[in-house]
Amino acid sequence: MDYFAFYELPRQFFPDQEKVRKAFLVKSRQLHPDYFSFSLSGEKQKAEELAGINNQAYQTLRDDDKRLAHLLDLEDKLPEEGQAQLPQEFLMEMMDFNEALMDLEFEPDPDKIAGLDDALDQLAGELKAEVLPVMEGFDRNEPVDLQPVVDYYLKKRYVHRLKANLAKLGS
Repeated sequence: MDYFAFYELPRQFFPDQEKVRKAFLVKSRQLHPDYFSFSLSGEKQKAEELAGINNQAYQTLRDDDKRLAHLLDLEDKLPEEGQAQLPQEFLMEMMDFNEALMDLEFEPDPDKIAGLDDALDQLAGELKAEVLPVMEGFDRNEPVDLQPVVDYYLKKRYVHRLKANLAKLGS
């Protein structure tokens, strides 16, 4: 299901969130159960299904990570699980982060946890800055190679996993 088409919005990495919200509200009104209380059961069931799609579309298009994955999937660029290849340099850097994380598991240190968290935030910002021109070009309908966005998506997922593991240590 193309949630952009569902809302009659262009496929974009950074859609106007006010337009997303308005499209959600319009669909919510159109699909409200009160409008179908006296309808045939098939119409009511269809409206309920579409209301579920509406909620899922809104949640996806409002969330940067979900929207990124959805758009890459629509463009047939989302790699199959386990099929992706990340650059060796990035993997080496992640190995350093993993080692630091393992050290913190054995000797928790709030200052080191905060420092590692800050370093991961900085890395995430750098990764986004690298790919931002490609994503913005796509949003302007310029012909772009989406491979850097795919790489960004995979790297971002890796960083998110590290941050989630780090958060477990901090709690």
